[in-house]
Amino acid sequence: MAPAPDPMIGSYLLGKYEVTGVLGRGGMGVVYDAIDLRLGRHVAIKVLGAAHRQRGDLGERFHLEARTIASLMHPHLVTLLDYDVLEDGTPAMVMERVDGVSLRRLMSTHSFTPAEAMLVLYQTLLALSVCHARGVIHRDLKPENLLVSKGGPQGLSVKVIDFGLTKLLADQGASSLTLNGQVFGSPRFMAPEQWLQKPVDGRTDLYALGLMGYCMLRGDHFITAHNPFEICRAHLTQPRPPLRTTAGGQRISPELDALLRRAADPDPARRFDSAEQMLASLEPMVRGSASIIRLDTDGLANAASNSTVDEPMSAPFEADAMARSVDESM
Repeated sequence: MAPAPDPMIGSYLLGKYEVTGVLGRGGMGVVYDAIDLRLGRHVAIKVLGAAHRQRGDLGERFHLEARTIASLMHPHLVTLLDYDVLEDGTPAMVMERVDGVSLRRLMSTHSFTPAEAMLVLYQTLLALSVCHARGVIHRDLKPENLLVSKGGPQGLSVKVIDFGLTKLLADQGASSLTLNGQVFGSPRFMAPEQWLQKPVDGRTDLYALGLMGYCMLRGDHFITAHNPFEICRAHLTQPRPPLRTTAGGQRISPELDALLRRAADPDPARRFDSAEQMLASLEPMVRGSASIIRLDTDGLANAASNSTVDEPMSAPFEADAMARSVDESM
């Protein structure tokens, strides 16, 4: 049975935006495709999901996300264009419409070369260096939250999106990734310190990025467990597999293998200290790569046609129970 059409499609928001479709659904909101009728341009409008509109804590987090995006300006970060409240009181963010697809969808149809994977890592690190310099930790980096498009001087362009679980390092009241005792996030890309409710910093984002590097090159995640408790244990104890060749059979250099191992180390103290330090290690590899970026427009179109909605954020789970279970098993 086909799902009922979204009532927002075809409506007019804030007197100047016509909603034309759904771009994605996440754990706390829906992102719509829309046209700015005054300027004649496509935009993306994110609204807080109907199921969460009565929760004040999530409304505050939505507002924090808007303020965070507004404070960050970089070619590899999504740009906030407007923020307002709809007639029914629902907060809405108007952002630039990125003509690309999520890294998740792209990985489902495209076998990444080392050069392509390194460029995705490199551009994401450029964005993270700006975020971390402003005291902003993303905390939910995953393939769904990187948009990839063809173009730019390097052949492809990455945009980091969805700051819904962001943490400001100056905010001592939000030291863990929790809301009312629940952990929110994407289990396969959450760093051990997030699972164990320990302090997070920029190295938490580097861990998730390192795991995405593994996924791009391998074609899948090396953690195959499905139960959140088992996934958590795997983050802590499962050896990182050596990277010798890509899923498409191309050679992976020992230097790139070592870089991803360090970024994805379970112990934050053994990771790179900062995005800038990881960039310094990656940059010579990017410059020295002789491979031509072959991410073609048809590949992006095929990825986009598979689905118009990304996977939703994982359901929350009890933070205290998770931490106790892991402690008892170690």
